[in-house]
Amino acid sequence: MPCDEPTSEGYTPLLLAAMNGNTNCVTFLSKITRNINYFYDQNSAMNYAAKWRDVKMMESLLAAGANINNPDKNGLTPLNEVSSDSIICAQFLLSKNANPNIPDIDGRTPLMNSIIHQKIPICSLLISFNADINLLDFEGKSALYYAINLENIDIVMILLSKGAKLYINTDDLHDCLDFAKQKNNQDILNIIEDYSTKRM
Repeated sequence: MPCDEPTSEGYTPLLLAAMNGNTNCVTFLSKITRNINYFYDQNSAMNYAAKWRDVKMMESLLAAGANINNPDKNGLTPLNEVSSDSIICAQFLLSKNANPNIPDIDGRTPLMNSIIHQKIPICSLLISFNADINLLDFEGKSALYYAINLENIDIVMILLSKGAKLYINTDDLHDCLDFAKQKNNQDILNIIEDYSTKRM
């Protein structure tokens, strides 16, 4: 079978190798394929490499010209895919200029994803690579909203220290200060009220 010819199911040898986590095969095929960004069912080899959390596979694909920001069928770019649990993969992708602000199909960015999974080191890493902390998802929720909802004081403090806005409307038309009052976590509320006072 020619290296770029898809099977009757629609998969090329490269895509099959990536889907099955065969790093050595992907490394070989990436050097001879003519369509490194071929995708089927909205997944490219790069998306599968991210799902495997395989830095070596991603490195081979990127060296052959793979699109580092290609979204899968859920709108997850490789960076958004790994932002839930792998700081090693996130660091690698960011060092290769992955865009930290591309949202998934729900409007959630890699930063929001890292906060939802309460991965503080990944959250800090994304911010250091210029992730926009004030973007909203499609329900109007910000990164700070998610941190308050999870009652994660450390992430709340990180976001506020980097200039997170309190007064961005959320899906229920309340700002983050109002939302903190609803959650009734006194420690977080004290931090936010103190921050709000200093910003006035």
